[in-house]
Amino acid sequence: YITDIFAARDNEKDKKSTSIEALIKVIKKHNGNPLATGSLEKTTTLTKKLKQKNGIIVTMGAGSITRISKELTKKALKKKPSSTKLRKAYPR
Repeated sequence: YITDIFAARDNEKDKKSTSIEALIKVIKKHNGNPLATGSLEKTTTLTKKLKQKNGIIVTMGAGSITRISKELTKKALKKKPSSTKLRKAYPR
């Protein structure tokens, strides 16, 4: 899923050089199947519905994109043992 792209410190040239459409085109060229979802809320909702066992979800960006990771972590921890048990099972 691809959320809206927000400019952070980009200059005008950089802002014009990228778009969701351009990103989707490149991903499809390399056999991906991207979906422009728009808002973070919609992306979070769609991602929570993924059912792939042992799948990996990668988020990239700055700022509010971290909300998706936090929401997915909350959901995952509801299905797993307590965080104390997880720390013992998966030490750093």
